[in-house]
Amino acid sequence: MNVPLSHIPTLAVWETIHRDDWGPVEARHFLERAGFAAQPDTIEEATDLGPEACCERFFTPSPFLQPPWVVEKFTEIQDLRQQARKTKDKEERSEFYREANQISRQTIDDIEHEWLLRASRPETGFSAKWELFLSDVWVIGKRTVREPEWIASYWKALSEKSSEPYPEFCKAFSREPAMIRYLDVDKNSKNKPNENFARELLELFILGEGNYTEFDIKEAARAFTGRRLQNQQYREYPKQFDDGTKTVFSRTGQWTGDNVIDLIFQQPASRTFLPSEAIRFYLTREPITADRIKLLGDLWAEEDFRLDALRRRLFTSRAFYASDCRGNRIKSPIEFYIGTLQRFGLQPIPLRQYSTRPLAEMGQELFEPPNVRGWIGGEAWINAGKLAARRQAAAEVFATLPMNRMNADDKRRIEMERERDNSAPFRVKEDELLSLTGTTAPEVVEFIRNQLLTVTANESFYQEISNYLGKNPSGETIEDLVITVLQSPQYQLS
Repeated sequence: MNVPLSHIPTLAVWETIHRDDWGPVEARHFLERAGFAAQPDTIEEATDLGPEACCERFFTPSPFLQPPWVVEKFTEIQDLRQQARKTKDKEERSEFYREANQISRQTIDDIEHEWLLRASRPETGFSAKWELFLSDVWVIGKRTVREPEWIASYWKALSEKSSEPYPEFCKAFSREPAMIRYLDVDKNSKNKPNENFARELLELFILGEGNYTEFDIKEAARAFTGRRLQNQQYREYPKQFDDGTKTVFSRTGQWTGDNVIDLIFQQPASRTFLPSEAIRFYLTREPITADRIKLLGDLWAEEDFRLDALRRRLFTSRAFYASDCRGNRIKSPIEFYIGTLQRFGLQPIPLRQYSTRPLAEMGQELFEPPNVRGWIGGEAWINAGKLAARRQAAAEVFATLPMNRMNADDKRRIEMERERDNSAPFRVKEDELLSLTGTTAPEVVEFIRNQLLTVTANESFYQEISNYLGKNPSGETIEDLVITVLQSPQYQLS
C-alpha cells in the first residue's frame, strides 16, 4: 500500500487494509511498529496471515509472572520491617530498615529485568509493548511508589487487563496499590479531600485537558475517599468515605469512584482521548484531523471501549499502513534496545549496569517517567548525549561479557539466568553474527537492507557499504560495519 494518509477518504481511514494491499512490506511494518523487530521467517508468516490474523497470532494472552526468588523477596522485606518495628534499639532498627531498603531496590531491579526479558522474547514482545503504551498513560514512578510488590502488581495487572473494556480497566487501576501511592489516593479523606487522582483521571487517563471543570474534579475526588493501603493490600474504609451527594458532569448522586468512572465514559471526549494517545505512541506524532479521531472513537465506543478492539482497529487500519506513516518515527530507547536484542536473538543481561542504566543514559529510565504525563518522545529522544549512549549500547551488543571483573553476586545472577528455560545469549559472537549476515558483501548488504533498516536508504548508501566490505570481508570488518549501521541515523527510525 503506497498511499499517504491524507489521500485515504475519512470514512475509509479506519477500515481494514484490503488483502490485495497487504504484502511483505506491510507485514514488516506491523511487526516493527506493533512489536519491536521483524525477522525473515516472521515476516513470511505475517504476510501469509494477513492483518486481522496477525493481531490474533501475535497478541496472545501472557501474564507477567515473577520468578519465585523475586516473590520471596516481598516477604523478606516485610519481615525485616516488622523486626525493625519490634526492636527498641535504634541502631538495630536502622540496620533492619537499611537492609530492607537495599533488598527493595535490588528487587525493583529484578522486576525491571523480568519486564525487559518479557519484551525481548518475540512471543510476548507485542503484549509487552502494548503494556508499555498503557503505562505511558497510567503513569507511576518507582521512586515514589518504592514498594517492589506494588510495582510487580501494577505490571501484572497491565498484562492481565490490557484487553478488557477500558472503563473496567480504569476501575481496576484506581485500586492498584502503586497508583494509590503515586497519586496520593491514600491521603484522600472526607474531611480533607486530595484531588491528585481525580485530576489525572480526567485529564490524563480518560478525557484530556479542557473536557471537565474544576468543580468536576473537586466532586470526583470526594468519590475516591476512603481508599487505603494496609499490609501491602488495597482496603476501603467506610468511615473515611464521603457518602454525601456529589455532582459530576451535572449529574447528582451518592457517587462512588466506580460511579464516577461510568459518568466520565458518558462524556464524548472519553471516546477520543485514548485512541489519540495510541496514534501518538504507535503511528504518528503529526496531528490527525478531528473528524478522523472522532470516527475512530465512535467505532471504539460501539465495541464497548474494549482495549483489544482499539488495538485491532488501529493495527489493521488503512491509516496504519499509510506511506507517510512509515520510516519517520524516532525509536524510543526501549524500542531501540529491545529491537536490537530481538534482531540478534539475545536477551537482556540481568545486571543493572548492562541494561536499565544504559536505558536511563539514553533518556528512558524504566519504571520512572519524568512526570505524570509520561514520556515526551519524538525528537526529545535525540541529543548529543543520548545519541552517544545509543552508540555505546550498540557496540556493547558485540562486546565480551567481562566475567573476570564481576563480583560473586553478579556472577551468580548471570549463571541463574543461563540456567533458565528458553534462555538466550547475552552478546553476539562473531560466528553467530556471520551465520546471520552471511560472509559475502552481497549477503551482508541484503541483511542490512532487509533486517536492520526499516527506512529505505538510497542505493548509494548500500554501494558505500559494499565498497567498504570489499570482495572478501573479514568477520571483524562485518562486525564493525553492523555496529556502524546500528549507530546510524537510519537505524534510529522505524
